[in-house]
Amino acid sequence: MDPLTRLRSIGANSPASQTPPLSTAQKLRAPRRSHRKTRAGCQTCKRRKVKCDEQRPSCANCIKRGHECEFLAEPRLNPNLPAPAAPLSLNMLDLRLMHNFTNSTYTTFSRHQIIRSFWKGPLVAMALECGYLMRALLATSALHIAHNRPEEKGILRFNSPDISPRRVS
Repeated sequence: MDPLTRLRSIGANSPASQTPPLSTAQKLRAPRRSHRKTRAGCQTCKRRKVKCDEQRPSCANCIKRGHECEFLAEPRLNPNLPAPAAPLSLNMLDLRLMHNFTNSTYTTFSRHQIIRSFWKGPLVAMALECGYLMRALLATSALHIAHNRPEEKGILRFNSPDISPRRVS
């Protein structure tokens, strides 16, 4: 038997030749290679529209081509995080509302001591670091006062974007 015929006969009996034929959809769908998007690539690579490896101070593309590698300012670590909030300015009414929250309002959220201790301790500590949480605590305290002491509702009406008169009523 000649070598070509012999190879054909071996191929016909191999396990690979016994697999079912691929459908058209399977033939058309090639596996996709995964890739990492560059977010902070150098300006030279961006101008050339090539992928940058983001190595600093010079990326591999710029070193290989002898170009000057220009990076913009350092990117934020996590672009999904909100920008740091402006520092809070508290006035005497805010202090009164916080006092009311830590002495009275928090007790209305649950009968369980462990839940109450969360509302009085860690949550207040987080509010000191997070402006929107602080405003939420103060607004909740204002609503609590307005509900329990209607005669004091008037002092809670003030010009604030956080606790407006419409919301306290």
